[in-house]
Amino acid sequence: MKLHRPLLAAACLLLLLAPQAQNTHRARPLNPNRNLCAKVVDVPLPVPGEKAAAGPLKSVNVPMETLIGDTKFDLQTNSTCQQRIYRYPNGSLAATWTMGYNDAASYPDRGTAYTYSFGNQWAPFPLTRIETVKTGWPSYAPLGDSGEIVCAHSGTSSGLILNKREGRMSGSWTQFSLAGPSTNPNILWPRMTTRGDTIHLIALTAPVANAGTMYNSLDGALLYYRSINAGASWDKLHVQPTGLTSANYRAFGGDQYAWAEPRGDTLAFVMGDDWYDVILMKSVDGGDTWTRTVVFQHPYPFFNETTTLVTDTPWVCDGSLAVALDHSGNAHLAFGLMRVLNTDLTDATTTYLPFTDGLVYWNETMPPLSSLNDDSLYTSGNLIAWMLDLNGNGVLDFVSTATTSLGLYYMSLSSQPQIHVDDQDNLFLLYSGVREGAGNGLQNYRHIYGRGKIAGGYGWDTLFDITGSLVHNYHECVFPSLSPRSDASLHFMYQYDTEPGLSVRGDMDPAGLNDIVYVAVPKTDFLMSVGTGNHPSPRVEVGQNYPNPFSGLTRVPIALREAGEVRVEVRDLMGRLVWQGQEGRLAAGEHSLGIPAPPSGSGVYFYTVHSGKEQATRRMVVR
Repeated sequence: MKLHRPLLAAACLLLLLAPQAQNTHRARPLNPNRNLCAKVVDVPLPVPGEKAAAGPLKSVNVPMETLIGDTKFDLQTNSTCQQRIYRYPNGSLAATWTMGYNDAASYPDRGTAYTYSFGNQWAPFPLTRIETVKTGWPSYAPLGDSGEIVCAHSGTSSGLILNKREGRMSGSWTQFSLAGPSTNPNILWPRMTTRGDTIHLIALTAPVANAGTMYNSLDGALLYYRSINAGASWDKLHVQPTGLTSANYRAFGGDQYAWAEPRGDTLAFVMGDDWYDVILMKSVDGGDTWTRTVVFQHPYPFFNETTTLVTDTPWVCDGSLAVALDHSGNAHLAFGLMRVLNTDLTDATTTYLPFTDGLVYWNETMPPLSSLNDDSLYTSGNLIAWMLDLNGNGVLDFVSTATTSLGLYYMSLSSQPQIHVDDQDNLFLLYSGVREGAGNGLQNYRHIYGRGKIAGGYGWDTLFDITGSLVHNYHECVFPSLSPRSDASLHFMYQYDTEPGLSVRGDMDPAGLNDIVYVAVPKTDFLMSVGTGNHPSPRVEVGQNYPNPFSGLTRVPIALREAGEVRVEVRDLMGRLVWQGQEGRLAAGEHSLGIPAPPSGSGVYFYTVHSGKEQATRRMVVR
């Protein structure tokens, strides 16, 4: 498909006026039977100065890849990718995925595939699941000093199925279960993270569309679980964190949430979808209490398909998100964009615009996002990935204008993000994106892309196609899962086959083998060209306040490139000014500014340091 930018508005209008093709397959648990309204959005061009000399993608060496397994069951997640691979300090790796081969009988053999590598040698392909019953959608994590644990859902009243063992990569698994509340024991789509012997879990009560029931007036309630003794008992059971109740939302969906690797007692997970807010949930006391930050407020937070008419195609989150914590405990997150509407209150369907594109970045030093319009995100620097015009002809080339030219994942053209903060607080992004010029004649392929940002750096490095070698010319590369620990390289896994889309939903392609691949990519591939753009150095650099959280007084480190007048403003989550300080004229160099706790009391605030025409904002928490 070739659409020149001046013709986009007319093309979009024609497609919106065309009859909307009905999709009879369940897109996500809370949005079954979505429509497919084809619309091409205005894709922003690369940022000036970020193009590599040879084009918008930089060239890197072909990364090391190892085939570690396969599967016919090809739906690794409905939206957000789980933690499925982990690299240990001794260099060993463990990896899991959903595996199944018996497509003739709805995959009765489906369950968790587990494999490992020690000394750069991977174990033989796993051929049977580790569980004794059918499961799906596993999360993997270390446990204690030398153990490991896997959590998956059973889709039955048994709830979640967990397997653990004291010795990594050897020995027998011990299996046990964790059911949901008595009125809705079938909890689904778990996400797990650990610290020592402490297990943190979130999972969803089965929605009505998945043979479940309403729970505390929510059609799909997100529940938190904690065990401090490796799963022997649970001191937090069926907890609905503050801000995630029916007072705030109507429904949540499966696989629309992701954990960050814990930093001490600081925990964070992110969640969001087409029909509710983008939310950061954070605990600084190991899960005892939670604070909600609304990163983006949905225009229809209590959306109900039968009563809420939506004709303005709002920009929203596509349900695929990732989050990581830096060494100051600040959360960094990424998520895909989508546009939606609901023009018929009687058809039990919602509509999404499958050619929507864009990947968003946000961190806690930034104020909440007031809009997800791609133009405003591009201007603010929050839009960090998009489909690229690789041949430089000024248009995006698709196989055709039909929605069938895209594999149906019900996500942005650039989505399935993974984000990592390393020991130096450098930032790394992986995602799966539709690639121009790569297709099988009927559909465009997706590839895995990467991008980096050096700690304290002003901008992101140039994008590169990790799967851009000739080997993957005819491969659909999806579902990346990135180890939360790294060394000189990033370590991740993904799934590929020769057919865009899926066999178990969406496209309903014939089932075939999908390869599971492990990849190690040097960090220098992500960071090699940072600072080569045309961006000037900022006049004022602002660090994170310390202590944080605080009561009484906190201090903020700043560095001035040149002498200038400095003032500080503190605002609450509503944007109201609650404190300001005039520091006067300060000399060039480093300074420490004091900020007292605002008189409005405990909560989340944003402090902004102004110097001349420049400013920088960060987030702080008052106890």
